[in-house]
Amino acid sequence: MPIDWELQHSFLLAMALNYHSRDFVEGSYALDSPPMHEVIQHPWGNMFALMNLFSNSMMPLHAYGATLTRKERVQVIVDYDPKLISNISVCWVDSSTGANCGRCSKCQRARAMFKQAGVSTDGLFKEPTGPTASRKLPILNDYNVRMTLVVYADGAASLPKDDPQRDILDAHVQKLRRAYVRQLPYR
Repeated sequence: MPIDWELQHSFLLAMALNYHSRDFVEGSYALDSPPMHEVIQHPWGNMFALMNLFSNSMMPLHAYGATLTRKERVQVIVDYDPKLISNISVCWVDSSTGANCGRCSKCQRARAMFKQAGVSTDGLFKEPTGPTASRKLPILNDYNVRMTLVVYADGAASLPKDDPQRDILDAHVQKLRRAYVRQLPYR
């Protein structure tokens, strides 16, 4: 049976941590989002509820940054050492090691969060600018719509209201909301 990395990531992390239970007394990994977003994103990624299910007496698991929003996480990194930003790899589209395409939803979210924190992203993304009004952002018609909606809404909300990128992302959020409602079972 093939592994669906996107849906089984928490399980794979828990397995890897439990494998090392002889060497460590506890394990931790970062959550994708604060628990309040999990209601919308479920089932997806590194979730607080799953971490509790995978925790056991030989390897208790703890959430790292469980209550922090993505914007707050960026600020923690910046406060610790702003030079770490140049080493961040967030992209799932570009398969080369450490590369960020600059176009996918994860890159767009990261770009918005760094911009809100006043952090330069020069050299971090292959495509140096964000989405433009002339280029449409893709909307997938599958279980990813709900998660992508949260991702873009979180990214757009972190930008200043007068930022032109916010208007572009806000327009995309509206399209994602309509796509999500069309998928609801009572429609």
